[in-house]
Amino acid sequence: MNFANIEVEKAFRLVAPLLKPTGSKTRFHFMTQFADWFSDCNEHLGYYTPEVVYFLAYGALMLNTDMHSEIIKVKMTQIQFLSYLEDLSVDIIRIPRPKLIALYDGIKEKPLFPSTSTKPEKSYWSQFLNVFRTKPK
Repeated sequence: MNFANIEVEKAFRLVAPLLKPTGSKTRFHFMTQFADWFSDCNEHLGYYTPEVVYFLAYGALMLNTDMHSEIIKVKMTQIQFLSYLEDLSVDIIRIPRPKLIALYDGIKEKPLFPSTSTKPEKSYWSQFLNVFRTKPK
């Protein structure tokens, strides 16, 4: 899968449904693979290091849980999300505020995971392997 020249949220949205049934160890491996892959596809931009991509994807995953879980009654505001990520991003790289706002708005508007209960034709693990089988050129 080629993630070149698309935003992290859109790329992560393509593969995020594969995360849903996984445990935390598999989720960490998946997120790391995604970050490396996305970074390789966009290394010409110089901005998306694997650390930044992991950071943004993990932020998207946590925001998705906050926004779309019925258990959480008080949802995170955009200001809270920006403050949280901007405080944390100082150690990695300053992520431009418009990118964080777009991430927040995208996740708020549409959940990462489809709400359907239908199972995919292939196992989640085989889908995961197919996505990250070969590195981009």
